[in-house]
Amino acid sequence: MASERPGIRDVARAAGVSRTTVSHALNGKGRVAEETRERILAVAERLGYRPNTNALHLTQRRTGLLALASSPSDPVPLGLLDADYFLMLAPAASEAALRAGYALVLGPSGGATELWSQIELDGALITDPLPSDPFLRELERRGTPYVTLGRDVDRREQTWWVDSDLEQAMVNALDHLEAAGARRIGFVAEPPRHSYSIDELRAYESWQAARDGAPLVEEAGGNHTEAGYHAALRLLDAPDPPDGIVTTLEGLALGVKLAAETRALQVPGELKIASVSDGPGLAQAHTSITAVDLAPAEIGATAVRLLIDRLEGRSTTPEQVQVPSTLRPRATTRRR
Repeated sequence: MASERPGIRDVARAAGVSRTTVSHALNGKGRVAEETRERILAVAERLGYRPNTNALHLTQRRTGLLALASSPSDPVPLGLLDADYFLMLAPAASEAALRAGYALVLGPSGGATELWSQIELDGALITDPLPSDPFLRELERRGTPYVTLGRDVDRREQTWWVDSDLEQAMVNALDHLEAAGARRIGFVAEPPRHSYSIDELRAYESWQAARDGAPLVEEAGGNHTEAGYHAALRLLDAPDPPDGIVTTLEGLALGVKLAAETRALQVPGELKIASVSDGPGLAQAHTSITAVDLAPAEIGATAVRLLIDRLEGRSTTPEQVQVPSTLRPRATTRRR
């Protein structure tokens, strides 16, 4: 028969202290001498003690539930359309929550507030909030702490958020296209509603202005690949077409490559392509599109840790965390 799981009473007995002292030491509360705290932690580790998270949440009047949702967007949440990014982010966020004793609930977009109101949440993670975001305002009305993945564009410094440095990511992609030989670079962009599209457009325009270049921007909405395809065709069919194109998301980049094939352009010889967001679809041998890895798994896990710090009182003033990104050069910018 397996031995019983050690409890807080066993840790207290082995450490020679009271159960209250053990509880304070393990939870980082109360006045416990550092030497005593370290001894208790060592004993707990040696005995294999693990706190009963359900009981802990009950004593703290918590449910142990965190939500992961995207804000309402027209026609559907971009965070969910950008499936590769989301599918890397969500599992990492879920694992980080479980390791801390919480369960992550994946739900519908923030527009479905009537569904969210049916359960008690300790906190929420919201991807890509909109300006004057109605879901964030509803969470605030309910007193539910939240962290956004992508900043609240209305209140950059007044909220908790985790994101990439997307302006720098755009500059890195543009510099790479230029170093690969592109001299006239267009931008297939989403409408500037979310923080990432706003930041990337700002960086693109500044980069062009520093070189006395005219911005070549075509907006793409709706289905990513199809929208990227049509936006790229508009750029490529112009009297003075670009020899390089950068995009915000991987689906748009796939559409740009398809447009180049339709116009029988050699890639990268006649057109170089880069995306300021990476995913498995861009790394395949038949696509091999240069992209910026925004580290979505790290963003998801970091956001969970920040939210839990907020819930448990370790983060009492708004914090903003930027996660580093990495450029992944591939065939669409390779020098011949």
